[in-house]
Amino acid sequence: MLDAQTIATVKATIPLLVETGPKLTAHFYDRMFAHNPELKEIFNMSNQRNGDQREALFNAIAAYASNIDNLPALLPAVEKIAQKHTSFQIKPEQYNIVGSHLLATLDEMFSPGQEVLDAWGKAYGVLANVFIGREAEIYQQNASKTGGWEGTRAFRIVKKNPAQPAYHQL
Repeated sequence: MLDAQTIATVKATIPLLVETGPKLTAHFYDRMFAHNPELKEIFNMSNQRNGDQREALFNAIAAYASNIDNLPALLPAVEKIAQKHTSFQIKPEQYNIVGSHLLATLDEMFSPGQEVLDAWGKAYGVLANVFIGREAEIYQQNASKTGGWEGTRAFRIVKKNPAQPAYHQL
């Protein structure tokens, strides 16, 4: 868990985050995609263009900073996000990429100093581990189901059935 100083430091950045809004996450995504273009395959680029993804990430960061001392309040959101992450086969090593770009974004936009960057690094590490742990459970649950698996899997189409006409076409 996080120590009191780390929690206080992260909470002290909330006004700056709120003032900056989704500009923070726009910078983050621009930076991450420039350095890791392979990650574009994971994200819905329409949601990038219309700002929905930036807004969602900003809201998640702000909620985490606001509830950093009350993580159980975040569990419903963590569950929803973890389910989505597993549907896209997000892996633990991708959290390191996201974390490094988040910290670099904070540094580039605000130059907050090492104490703030260290606090956010610790805070991100805790949250990443929560996601990694829950996603590992989901992957295991899915793999242990009858016919279940983890990762990608090749399928072979053995039969195609013509679509049934809609009732209004009868």
